[in-house]
Amino acid sequence: MSETCGGCVYDGVPLDGVRVRADDEGRLRISGPVLMNRYHGRPDLTREALDGGEFVTSDLGSVADDGRASPSPRASAARSPATNPATAAGAASGPIAA
Repeated sequence: MSETCGGCVYDGVPLDGVRVRADDEGRLRISGPVLMNRYHGRPDLTREALDGGEFVTSDLGSVADDGRASPSPRASAARSPATNPATAAGAASGPIAA
């Protein structure tokens, strides 16, 4: 997933500096320095994917008291890279331009 660059969770455990939580709907949300900060040229997708500095994944799941994330089936049908507008737009890093 390009939105999380080099990865953010290994065997359910968030990497250093990464926070994973499940929101009220059960979607896993990720925050930390490994995230992209926008989709280049697609502010509409950026608004949809990022909420309060967290990347809202398509994964449902839970996070145990020890911080271990346990994903469940995806909240939406998986899209192939060719049909995913986010992949086509490309995730970008760096300062967000106004």
